[in-house]
Amino acid sequence: MLRSMTAFISDVFSLSETSKYPSADITYEIKGLNNKFLDISFKSNFLDSQSEMFIRKQVQKVIRRGSIEVKVNMNTTSDNVFVIDTKKVQEIQNAVNKSPLSKLLTFGHIKDLPGIVNEKPSRTLSKKDLNHQFKATLSQFIQLKSEEGSKIQKIFNKKLQQIQKLLNKMESGLKADLQKRRKLYLDKMKSLKVDLTADELKLEALNYVAKIDIAEEIERMAFHLSQLKKDFTQEISSGKKIDFVILEMLREINTILAKVSSVTLKEIGLSIKILIEEMREQVQNVE
Repeated sequence: MLRSMTAFISDVFSLSETSKYPSADITYEIKGLNNKFLDISFKSNFLDSQSEMFIRKQVQKVIRRGSIEVKVNMNTTSDNVFVIDTKKVQEIQNAVNKSPLSKLLTFGHIKDLPGIVNEKPSRTLSKKDLNHQFKATLSQFIQLKSEEGSKIQKIFNKKLQQIQKLLNKMESGLKADLQKRRKLYLDKMKSLKVDLTADELKLEALNYVAKIDIAEEIERMAFHLSQLKKDFTQEISSGKKIDFVILEMLREINTILAKVSSVTLKEIGLSIKILIEEMREQVQNVE
């Protein structure tokens, strides 16, 4: 099944007020955008680096590529508390004691130094609850990506059917076109009075027909179509692989268009090329 790279979800978990803790809302936001590789950005107004690492690992487990933006914020009805980093204060005091400066160190001297006074939410939450809530949000995010991917897959399936019909039509008209071009080639050679024996002339005509024959290209196109259909049945399809197969199909159809001269076959080939290019544009959004 295909999964889209673009999706967005915002989930709020409300924590009711108790005698011990004030009420708070935890907002999880996950946004997915197109990217050739997996790129994860993270923002939070209260989570530590350990929690960030957990979230990054969870995303890496289930998403292979795309630009993923994760935001985890807390909104609480209570005022935040201020905490003094006593370890840093002691380090500063020790440095002052070893210097010729005054030994008397007051709060007014150090309060504006970075990291001395830190503002933290008055409510502390268990990492277990936070991680569980994020997993639930991430699961919904993946579901949205799958739903969007399912829509893309339906479009792809329709285009594959159209391409297959056009290939069948092209193949059915190929024999008559080759015979016509062979006759035109022989007539041209005769009109130019090329000094060749009958057998040599037939051999030249066969070589000419072999050069303009597109049966091999049609066969490879059919193989690529079957590969795409097979990829779509996988549990999680790879957008990179699908893009590669579509690019191969584009090369084959360009070769076909360069070989055929019949107006009808060229029109069929151009129709196929348009469908392939439309698929290649859409696959850029497939994970």
